[in-house]
Amino acid sequence: MGNTPLKQPEDVSEDIQQRANIALIFIKPHAVSDKIKEFVSGEIKDAGLTMLHEGEMSAEDIESKGCIDKHYASIAKSAMDTNPGDLGVTDEKKAEFQKTFGSTWDESIELGLIFNAKGAAEKLGTMDGDDLVPLDGKGLDALWAKAEKRVKLAPGLYVSNIGEDEPLYVINGFYMAMREKYVQGSGIYFYVVGFDPEVMSWAQFRGEVIGATDPEQAPEGSIRGKMLANWETEDLDLDSKPNVGDNGVHASAGPIEGLKERTVWLGLAPEDDPFGSELLKWTGGKVATIAPWLDDAEVDEAKHYELKGKMFDLTEDKDTPWTIKFCNNLALA
Repeated sequence: MGNTPLKQPEDVSEDIQQRANIALIFIKPHAVSDKIKEFVSGEIKDAGLTMLHEGEMSAEDIESKGCIDKHYASIAKSAMDTNPGDLGVTDEKKAEFQKTFGSTWDESIELGLIFNAKGAAEKLGTMDGDDLVPLDGKGLDALWAKAEKRVKLAPGLYVSNIGEDEPLYVINGFYMAMREKYVQGSGIYFYVVGFDPEVMSWAQFRGEVIGATDPEQAPEGSIRGKMLANWETEDLDLDSKPNVGDNGVHASAGPIEGLKERTVWLGLAPEDDPFGSELLKWTGGKVATIAPWLDDAEVDEAKHYELKGKMFDLTEDKDTPWTIKFCNNLALA
């Protein structure tokens, strides 16, 4: 399955193939079952999406290949690896931290009161003889959910005080529980789909076919909306009501993020992906040029575009033709 080039969308002209939107959809571990696979496959077909590839990945493969940590790269790194003192928090966010929690960021770092999720789990762990048994992700997530105050320090970077008698600040305390669902659960089942942007925009794909992240806000006719409405029925038979985290399916937010996801989950090189090869064609042909974009690099203002920010955000809900033109401008800047 890994490193296998995707076929081009079927039943469309060569011109459309070169500009087709290509997205990854996967059924999340909590929802993987034969009934859900049948349901999602039917919805993809009914929406007029072209199925390019489908398959499954076990929890063991997800962990051994580091897929979930690569997928949630910045969130994972902040939760599992980065020392909080090295996060580069801005003065503005330090002021917000002090206003929210009543303590300064720098003093809290100096006193050792701020932990990443992994460090907090070890801090709150218990001893089994001479061995430390860290608090599991579910336990840490429960403390995180109870915390009344939270500060967003940067995109994908959150801090809460989960301490009771004294402060214990934790970065991205939700991540370990989310990660455990992928590396200890049923794995995922994925689909790679293509669609003509002149027939269906990326925004329509996400908003109308997939539905909002919060199933309660998703259209009734969307995949997430139908899962919420019918989760207890015999047709779907989910174990629990869908919510913001366990919302049934994931879908790529835009062309660049979608390409990154296919390199992570399918093991594809960019040149083996229909969109990736087209992107390389219009940006000089060097993977080194597009590699920072796939890591969600900060983008300076492109020629002819008054846009700045993270690459995934800038290309969210954008269609392939716009994205290729935008990246062409970046490459020529």
